[in-house]
Amino acid sequence: MSPQLGHDERFRLLYESHLDALRVYCLRRLDRDEAEDALAEIFAVAWRRLEKVPPGSEARLWLYGVARNVVRNSMRSTRRRARLANRVSGISDPPRPGPAETTMTRSEHADVLVALSKLRPGDQELLRLHAWEDLSRTEIARVFDISIAAVDMRLHRAIARMSVALDALAGEARSDSTRSAEDGGGQL
Repeated sequence: MSPQLGHDERFRLLYESHLDALRVYCLRRLDRDEAEDALAEIFAVAWRRLEKVPPGSEARLWLYGVARNVVRNSMRSTRRRARLANRVSGISDPPRPGPAETTMTRSEHADVLVALSKLRPGDQELLRLHAWEDLSRTEIARVFDISIAAVDMRLHRAIARMSVALDALAGEARSDSTRSAEDGGGQL
């Protein structure tokens, strides 16, 4: 974005250029209403801090960094509200599926989501940025504000942990099918 553009015009260009990608980012992590609120907050931050938004393609990475923080805050608020509601009601409702679970329905995708949920939040976000948002290692480094070497190391470790989690799920499935066969397969 050219520094000669006025504040309003710079923001409009930033908004139009990145709205769709950031909406997808939020919808993959939050339900529709929370995602729209998060999207509004991301662009409110961009409006307030427009002078800090880097030019060109760096703006997208800066916005992903803002989005990461906004989404984390939203998730934290949702968990707090759920805990409070459970304490107040004394009844623990089963958790409702998140946006990713709603989108992915095939069994192999479900296994990936279960395995992903067993990872630490940082590993989850790193893998999502890499696989879902298709960011390069350099771009992820900018979003996390770490070195490319650190991204490489964290990504390698996150993939290894994901592999272990998937193997554990496969082992549980084999165990369940063996037990089912030993029990007569549920037939009378």
